[in-house]
Amino acid sequence: MKFYKTLFLIFLSFNYLIAQIDTTNWYPLNIGNKWEYSYGLEEVYYYSVEVIGDTIMPNGKTYQILDDDGDIKYQRNEGNKFVYVYNSSDSTESVLYDFISKDSTFWNVPYENLFWGIQVTKREYNYYFDKYTNFKYFDWVKIDSSNNGIDTIWNAMIDVYPTRIAQGIGVTNYDYSNYPGSGGLVGAVINGDTLGTLTSIKDTRLKPNSYNIYQNYPNPFNPSTTIRYSLPKNDFVNLVIYNTLGQKVSTLVNEYQTSGKYSVQFNASNLPSGVYFYKIESGNFIKVNKMLLLR
Repeated sequence: MKFYKTLFLIFLSFNYLIAQIDTTNWYPLNIGNKWEYSYGLEEVYYYSVEVIGDTIMPNGKTYQILDDDGDIKYQRNEGNKFVYVYNSSDSTESVLYDFISKDSTFWNVPYENLFWGIQVTKREYNYYFDKYTNFKYFDWVKIDSSNNGIDTIWNAMIDVYPTRIAQGIGVTNYDYSNYPGSGGLVGAVINGDTLGTLTSIKDTRLKPNSYNIYQNYPNPFNPSTTIRYSLPKNDFVNLVIYNTLGQKVSTLVNEYQTSGKYSVQFNASNLPSGVYFYKIESGNFIKVNKMLLLR
């Protein structure tokens, strides 16, 4: 009898938690809301996104201030219909997410012939709410008119995965994964209630077992992004940024370092939009990754 009573109390408390979260809100941006994510397989990294305040920007509109793993962004949720991001370069704003348009709707972004849009809406099992809820996938689009017609190509950016948003939570994954611990959201605080397990951003300077450099985050970025790498032993490290012409635009690391996991910020505020490459050399290890700067 005591066992069933305990189960009943757990059931009541869980449903009370869900009741405190507005599961109709696609992108909750209340101050204090926080999301923690993980990525990596053998070596796991953690990063967080937190709403730390709000402010009125020069265009006269109020934006929430997001600390995105050290990168400050300004966003606003308009009526649970659109999420806008503030463009510091010219005091304008752009549509980041559209929650009311039909699937396959996309809009232009200031980068060559690429578009960004809502690819599909799905009703999927939500592990955090223990029930089925709505998810939206946002992704890059390219218009190809080379074959006597116009083709709409989704997933147009190589090495850049769709952004997956769960109703009531916000961004859960920047990939195709569909469950906690798969390289996406590990925990969150939504309107004062905790979902999943918060890691408090664990110390990642543990000794790794191999050389590696990881995909920068965020990607695409504007104007700064974080690049992480690991060293299994003490070694000299050279980490350099190149443009598509092969010209060196920045040297981030050029020194002898002890074994461990490292992260370095790359600020591209003085560079134009476009594709860039970051190359690491350490011992016999050489690897190049691609990233995209979008203004």
